[in-house]
Amino acid sequence: MKKTSKKIVTVQEVFEVWFEEYVDINTRENTRKSYRGMIEKHIFPKLGNMEMSKLNARILQKFINERKKYLKRSSLGNLAGNMPGNLPG
Repeated sequence: MKKTSKKIVTVQEVFEVWFEEYVDINTRENTRKSYRGMIEKHIFPKLGNMEMSKLNARILQKFINERKKYLKRSSLGNLAGNMPGNLPG
């Protein structure tokens, strides 16, 4: 029997699909630009290459806590709001 290999899905891939299937359709241009900037500046560099299967609430909380040092509370809220609904929590 042949083993089927599972494709490894990264955080960045999930965000790209979410952006295409939700953000591009349901938000205005300025919102899309804001989301894209926040994602590319903060999320992709730190979490983008991580396998989704390894992402968990502890990693996400540590990520947010690290950003508390230099982001305003409103920016942190926007950053958390940029997380697709299917991320583990």
